[in-house]
Amino acid sequence: MLFNRHHYAGYAMMKQGDLQRILADARRIEAGRKTREAKKKMAKKKKATARQVLKSKTVWINLILGAAVPFLVSLGVDIKPEQASTGLVLVNLILRAVTNQPLNEK
Repeated sequence: MLFNRHHYAGYAMMKQGDLQRILADARRIEAGRKTREAKKKMAKKKKATARQVLKSKTVWINLILGAAVPFLVSLGVDIKPEQASTGLVLVNLILRAVTNQPLNEK
């Protein structure tokens, strides 16, 4: 809608309180827009983080070893829980020494 001279006359007759309310409304609208933008960025970041986890060799090794121990036990291999946890810790220490970038940079 285009402003005409009647609109301008209305602004000239506004009181200080009216202008303050208009400015406060404009600030609330702007704050809401920024909040929506921030939520969109967080959603994109969460998606990226899920993809980064899938790229992690450490996560995949832990999943494979976590599934391998019960499988080996079902085949009759005698593995004690202390041995399984020690092996998992050693593998994670080796992977940690080899890894050169954190998960959020993959």
